[in-house]
Amino acid sequence: MSQKEQERLLKEIYGLSKESKRFLDVRLSGLNEINFIEEITKATRYSTPNGYPKDIEVRKVNSILSNAKKCKVDPKILEKMELIAFKGYMGSLNDYGGGPEIYESKVYDHLDNYLNLVILNHSVEEQVTIFENTKAYLYQNTNMYYDHIWELFEELTEMDI
Repeated sequence: MSQKEQERLLKEIYGLSKESKRFLDVRLSGLNEINFIEEITKATRYSTPNGYPKDIEVRKVNSILSNAKKCKVDPKILEKMELIAFKGYMGSLNDYGGGPEIYESKVYDHLDNYLNLVILNHSVEEQVTIFENTKAYLYQNTNMYYDHIWELFEELTEMDI
């Protein structure tokens, strides 16, 4: 294809859907991947400015993570996003003593994804530090789902809790 034909094709793809537009923005025009961090942070807020509980929209969180993966964001950005999602669900369970049943599975899923990304993207020395910090966070944030989460942590990190 000629240069003009390639440009025309990219313009057509850009206009197809929000997902294709986002993909091209991230991959071609250098849109800052940090926008995904901001989106996931906003989506996992579990209280209002007045401190009242607010449900986390599970579909929205899943959609943001899915879009980030489709856009092939840097693995360390994805890792941060998984940690933010994990802490959002965990914080809600801890602060309000529960929530929708799906939160328990989401805490588990996002911790699993986060720890696996840490294993893939960091040296052994970095992993130890990150795992120690995660272990400390788990100690500080106990809730009724604790055993379930600890088993996952011990299995993936090979560290005792």
